[in-house]
Amino acid sequence: MSLTAIRNADGTKVEARNVRKAGGPYHCQGCGEVLTLKKGRVVVHHFAHRPPVTCGWGLGESAEHYDAKMAIFDALCTDPAVSDVRLEAPVGDIAVADVLALIRSQWVAIEVQRSELTAAQIARRTANYHAMGVSVLWVALPCPGLAHERYSPSVWEKWVHYAYFGRIYYWTHGQVVTPYHMDEHALYMEPRRWFDVGNLRYGGGYERRSRRWRTPLKGAPVVIGSHFQARRCAGRNTKTMAVPACTLYIDRQPAWWTAA
Repeated sequence: MSLTAIRNADGTKVEARNVRKAGGPYHCQGCGEVLTLKKGRVVVHHFAHRPPVTCGWGLGESAEHYDAKMAIFDALCTDPAVSDVRLEAPVGDIAVADVLALIRSQWVAIEVQRSELTAAQIARRTANYHAMGVSVLWVALPCPGLAHERYSPSVWEKWVHYAYFGRIYYWTHGQVVTPYHMDEHALYMEPRRWFDVGNLRYGGGYERRSRRWRTPLKGAPVVIGSHFQARRCAGRNTKTMAVPACTLYIDRQPAWWTAA
């Protein structure tokens, strides 16, 4: 599925919401195959490949993903700080940005994260944007679990948190995103006692750092077109994370979690 396609008649890239079936035929800008325009009251307007589907363009995107990137696109189109906004724009050889925008003379790729992308895939796409002179902002879909005291981040969330120096951005509405810091979470080990070869043993009664859980600390909501800046970063690694040399789009607010 895709929100955009190429119109055969004039080679123009069009949005599904702005065209009719009579204006076709349309084809995929990824594989070149014919697309079918789908318009309805429930499902977001989109283009679909005819089966069997072998093209990876738009593969695995949910309705929530479509809604988020369309809302970001629409909001940026009305922002005076943005001079060019493109929906589903190819950048380099391996990446198609959900939204590509020229913000204060800086090209920014905005990627609404899909759950099936691995940390390695995100790293490769981030490196691709860097090679093309484009900064990247990875945005996650809203998550109810962030309202709780403890949260178990996915592998890709851990990668983004490490790459963005302790921040993950979750889409709120329009071009507004809310950053969260995943702080350490302490688990209390209940006091206990037991017998070991006839000897009474004691344990517990203390806190230990959880390997699974984190405490989400919410930052102030930020606007993509106003509160961010491009930041060139050298590659860095841990035992479990590898971030390539990249240009990240990061908000300018100080680290709120240091005062938490």
